[in-house]
Amino acid sequence: LVAKDGLTFDEFRGKLKENILRSRLLDIKIKSKIVITKDDIKAYYESHKSDYMPKKKYHLLNIIKKVDSYADEDEKHEAMLVMEKIYAELIEGRLFEEVGKDYSELPSIETSDLGTFKFDELSQQVQDAIKDLKQKEFTKTLENDLGYQIIYIKEIEIKPGKSLDEAYAEIQEIIFNNVTNEKFKLWIEQLRQQSYIKIIK
Repeated sequence: LVAKDGLTFDEFRGKLKENILRSRLLDIKIKSKIVITKDDIKAYYESHKSDYMPKKKYHLLNIIKKVDSYADEDEKHEAMLVMEKIYAELIEGRLFEEVGKDYSELPSIETSDLGTFKFDELSQQVQDAIKDLKQKEFTKTLENDLGYQIIYIKEIEIKPGKSLDEAYAEIQEIIFNNVTNEKFKLWIEQLRQQSYIKIIK
């Protein structure tokens, strides 16, 4: 371990002594004086409520008809007609993967697995399109810089949120660590100003 960290034995021993000293000083000078109240924990929970709300992740598939940026209106209209046909087949109940596979043989049409995303990681356009959709549902045809696309929600993963009681111990530790670090920095600064740093050998 000493060799791996590039330290001599004396340097390692000094670092270990420093860590032990820091831990003792923290316990005596700082940690023992920290008091965290229920109100502190409640206030933190309320101000970070989004961290403790249920989280959704969307596994998205995509069928896209690519259209060149210099395409004329006729070409765009033709591409839109193809996507409307795809949309109609999906409405009839055909599986998204099957439709995508059939149409991917046509020029400029691609079917892909986009991956899994948190809602706020998606573009505003996609957020608006999927916000009211359920698992196994799909959007209407969307227009973007690449062309026209239909997005399918393969799966929605839901991570449960936490109530104040469930998050209590976690928040208590977060506040404690934050206060400890702040007080330690302040204490060291005060010692420096007093030019009184005692080194224990």
